[in-house]
Amino acid sequence: RIRPNASPLRRAEGAAALIVQFLPQGPIRALLTALESGGIRGLLNAVSHPPNIGKSMALTMTANAILPPLRAWAEIADSDAAADLTLRAFAAAPAPPSDSVTRSITKSLGLPPIKSTRAPRHFGLQELARTSSWHGG
Repeated sequence: RIRPNASPLRRAEGAAALIVQFLPQGPIRALLTALESGGIRGLLNAVSHPPNIGKSMALTMTANAILPPLRAWAEIADSDAAADLTLRAFAAAPAPPSDSVTRSITKSLGLPPIKSTRAPRHFGLQELARTSSWHGG
């Protein structure tokens, strides 16, 4: 079952809105400009396009599909400032809402609930669950 806001058509409409928005400058320059001018909040605002891309999806996209390529570009371009900016942005990013994976692994590890923490912990737990033999129990 697909939630209405997560339908393929809504996702495609959101992606099209981002392409149109970032086309004039190019995605790297446009995303870096948003990050430089507004930090992580500026970047999240730049990739949010309600109702097609809400806050939670914008955060997930930013942590998984935007900051890593920006960091790679910064390394290739030998831009220490951009590389540092991407790391600081990820460290400052709020965590998305907890999900069944993060709730279960947090409980299994005896950690406090993930509420109001930062993205690195959330995505670290996701990666731990994905790459380990842990299966939620």
